[in-house]
Amino acid sequence: MEFTLAVALVAMIILTLVYRVLPYRLASNKKPSIALLPKYKKHISTSLMHSDLEGKLAQYGFKKLGSKNDTIYFTRGALLGDFSVKLMKIKLGVTPLEPYKFEITLQAGWLVAFDTGDFWTFITELSRKLETT
Repeated sequence: MEFTLAVALVAMIILTLVYRVLPYRLASNKKPSIALLPKYKKHISTSLMHSDLEGKLAQYGFKKLGSKNDTIYFTRGALLGDFSVKLMKIKLGVTPLEPYKFEITLQAGWLVAFDTGDFWTFITELSRKLETT
């Protein structure tokens, strides 16, 4: 029993590390039916300035975590929330590319082994909302 628990714990740690170092995939125009270890990025053009974009994300429930290099990170949801991307803890990165153009990245706050398109839908809908503002 202890051996099984230790193996499961080591497997979770390895899977978490792989998820963290895995590069972001560009969110295509087609929703995937299933994605393993989903992490997405999308380029957006918006009329919002950088500070206005932060305010808009706050309206959608995101809280600023901090920044690293040129990327500002936000989070929302609860770690023990739910399997739905709308309730689970997610981490969003916003990197300015040029004036009014940004790259946004989306990943789980902890670990997601597979996804049936919810992460893709979330980043696509968020992109549309930010672009039309």
